[in-house]
This record gives sequence, structure tokens and C-alpha cells, in this order.
Amino acid sequence: IANYEFKDEKSLSGSRYPETEINPEINSKSEIPNSKLIDVLHELEKLPIERIRISSIEPNLLNNEIISFAKSSDKFCNHFHIPLQSGDNEILKLMRRRYNREYYRELVNKLNEEIKDVGIGVDVIVGFRVRVKSILRILTAFLNPCL
Repeated sequence: IANYEFKDEKSLSGSRYPETEINPEINSKSEIPNSKLIDVLHELEKLPIERIRISSIEPNLLNNEIISFAKSSDKFCNHFHIPLQSGDNEILKLMRRRYNREYYRELVNKLNEEIKDVGIGVDVIVGFRVRVKSILRILTAFLNPCL
């Protein structure tokens, strides 16, 4: 993302599709600085496209600057796809995620407070290595307040 240039603006703006979707590096081990993602979002906003959407963004990459951009942009879709993976901190640690369930919940609460009618898509994995039934119970208990 840091070295991405918009050399082919015509293909972005001349497309028959009114929405441009950006998929930041979703590998939780990546070292993409948040400031670089926000730079790309600002550049996309300058182009003659109708809508911008972030496809999959790790919770630890979705910072205040990006939330502020989403809130103030006329082009940004008020939808985030944020992989949760598990509602169990032990499993998240085994998966080498850079967040825990408390961080995730705080992020979702913040998005709900900051962005009117925000939509949040979630990925979950059941059966990661151990204890499928107990993991499913923990995950269900974590997600139920959000439903």
C-alpha cells in the first residue's frame, strides 16, 4: 500500500461499477502502518468514483484516523468487514491475532457510536484446534449482545 500509485485513474473512474473496494493486507502478521492506508483512502476520495469500501480490515488496523475519515467522507460506505475469528482470547492468541475480544468489542461499540447506521460484517472460525463445543458457547455468548 505504501508504494501504491494511482497511475490508471481511468480504469478506476471509468468503470461501469460505481464502487471501489480496497482490501488492505489482511494478514495479521503484516507491518502495514495505518497512516499508509489512510493515505490511500484520501487519494481514492479525490478520484471521480461514487463509493469507497474497505473489504476486510483487521481490527488492529482500524484506527481513529480511518474511523474519522469514514465518518466524514461522502464517498465511504458505512460498512466494515472486520474479521473476529474467535470470541475466545486463548484461541485468538493461538491464532497470533493482534487483538483480543475486549478490543474487538470496544471497536464495534466505537463504530456504532461514531458512524450513523454503520454495518459490520464478521468472520468467525469454529473448531480451531480444540474444544469445538466450548468454543462455540464462548463465541455465541460474545456475539449475542450484538444481535
